[in-house]
Amino acid sequence: MNDLPKEFDLCVIGTGFQESVIAAAASRVGKSVLHIDQNEFYGGFWSSYNLENFMNHLEVNKAEETDKMCKIRNVNQQWYEFTDEIPEINEWNKEKIIKDSRRFNIDLIPKLNYCNGKLVDLLISSNICRYTEFRAVDKVLTARNGQLDIVPGSRADIFTKKNVSIVEKRLLMKFITQCVEYKADDEKKEETFDFPDDGKFIDLMRQQKLTDNLIHYILYSMCMGNDETTFKEGLDKIRMYLTSIGRYGNTPYLFPMFGCGEIPQCFCRLCAVFGGIYWLGQHVSDVNIIDSDNDEKVVKMKFGDEFITSKKLVCGLDSNLLDINAYPTSHISRAVFITTKPVGGSSVNSELDGGGVVLLYHPIEGSSDGVTMIQLSHFTSCISKGLYLVHLSTPFKKGAQNDLKDFVNTFFREDYSSDDDTKPTVIYSAYFEVPSSIKGHNYVDSQNGPIFYCCGSFAELDYDESIRQSRLLYSKMYPDDDFLPKAPEPEEIIIGDEDETNSSVNLGALADLVIENDKSGDNEGQETVNDDIKAENEHPVDENKDTESTNDIEKA
Repeated sequence: MNDLPKEFDLCVIGTGFQESVIAAAASRVGKSVLHIDQNEFYGGFWSSYNLENFMNHLEVNKAEETDKMCKIRNVNQQWYEFTDEIPEINEWNKEKIIKDSRRFNIDLIPKLNYCNGKLVDLLISSNICRYTEFRAVDKVLTARNGQLDIVPGSRADIFTKKNVSIVEKRLLMKFITQCVEYKADDEKKEETFDFPDDGKFIDLMRQQKLTDNLIHYILYSMCMGNDETTFKEGLDKIRMYLTSIGRYGNTPYLFPMFGCGEIPQCFCRLCAVFGGIYWLGQHVSDVNIIDSDNDEKVVKMKFGDEFITSKKLVCGLDSNLLDINAYPTSHISRAVFITTKPVGGSSVNSELDGGGVVLLYHPIEGSSDGVTMIQLSHFTSCISKGLYLVHLSTPFKKGAQNDLKDFVNTFFREDYSSDDDTKPTVIYSAYFEVPSSIKGHNYVDSQNGPIFYCCGSFAELDYDESIRQSRLLYSKMYPDDDFLPKAPEPEEIIIGDEDETNSSVNLGALADLVIENDKSGDNEGQETVNDDIKAENEHPVDENKDTESTNDIEKA
């Protein structure tokens, strides 16, 4: 690349979520940005892979004891073979599934988005929503005494719930109304809650006379908490849950079509639109901090035979410049399953289609953490029709298989020892531990530049903490610049000197944010919601209007 500039305002190594957000934010306000990745693909630990690439990536990139880089570790993959007596399993086998490899989009770090969360708000405010496509989560499940149940997502769902009594329904409606209306500095707190922030949320619910049945729905399903969850934590979580319901569907969550690897690429696209340069498959062989002509510290880097200087350098968690001894990281215990039936069988799936996206959070007894399950069907464009892709995640304790074994034994089976259709049989499994984040939430404060490090993914369901850390790091680097101001519409972007060329470049019909909520079949009975959320404030969502998709979206 002889025509590559030799000086940049910012060089970013790694195309993970936080790195891509910072690169886009800097490019958007006019900084010259060089965005590099040692891989030939985008995303790093935030990538999505087809099946063959996923299997190969786990093996090729797993950590050795001598590694100083952040890598995947303790990988264990297995295919399960069954006899000819099980036709529903034998319809699918290893060879047939691998032949369909390109239909898979498997995430290393799967996440959901709250409809009212920071990511959706950022996509709207920055106008990056044009590059994204989402599907509303179809069902939120909970488990009690080994039995799965659907968590009610609306007032109508609550009042049609058969295992919740009339008295419980009234108590629940009163409690969630108080949660939404609560204000910490309100003089009339006695009308909602007068409770200390560090008090336990479960104690508040008991004080409000909620039954164990209601406490289970609220604490473990809506808040995804535990008995140690504080009042403030529980209140924040349930308010996010409640205010997200109805914004784009009957559940509070969205999942990106084609996998979570699409999200970092959205920000990379914006960075490129505003002049950012991308260079994949490049390794940094030498980095030095030197004095510039105006006595400022800059970073000089060597890429092969090329030398480049940058005023600032940002490194991702998977960068070879991040020494895990200097920046120790936490890990997430992960499992990926391929099954032929949805979790819960006919007990929670009326037509055994499993829906498009199903969420289940299950607390771990004796632990402050729980296991999060995200199940995907072919409606998400992440797996072949007739199969289900299951993601399990929990903060690392003793190892992926050990941390997840109780959950797996409760809801899955790795043989065909019984006819219980609520437990899907696993055809393929992969256990591994993926780096999560740099330990210590104050790591940003300790960085003085010109080299900065991104923290990682965090063991959270959504992107909120990652976005918060990205904002903190960006504001430390560029305290006087806006963070991702709204981008102009494609037809408003002028490339080159307008006076000389008198022409603009229309970037084409870029994809609006699409939230789909398919119920059954490929086309029959299919319900979708198309919302151009970049204009949401001007055109509020009308839940009563006809929202059938015209399928005329062109993906950028």
